[in-house]
Amino acid sequence: MFIPLYGRAVDDWKPDAILRDTRAAEIVASIDYDFSRFDTLPSLTGTVLRTSLFDRWVTGFLAAHPTGTGRRDRGRTQHPVRAPRQRPHALVGSRPARRDRPAPHRLR
Repeated sequence: MFIPLYGRAVDDWKPDAILRDTRAAEIVASIDYDFSRFDTLPSLTGTVLRTSLFDRWVTGFLAAHPTGTGRRDRGRTQHPVRAPRQRPHALVGSRPARRDRPAPHRLR
């Protein structure tokens, strides 16, 4: 969990930051840990870009469905407050799972 946190902090330290997460920078500064081992990882940039996309998707979803909430729980989505069920897979950007055959990891 340190890589996403550090990625957000490193992004905040740049003048052209994507996320501007000053809280992540404060947390990283307060933790006694050598984060330099993550400096060469390409996943730092990937983490920031993924977070930026996810933030946009969630912001758009909540703008369209102000009362919509959802929680991922063991592969099933539970909706404490039901939002319209037009295209639930549109939030995560993937196709709905096929239910007519078992998942590949269950074929063994």
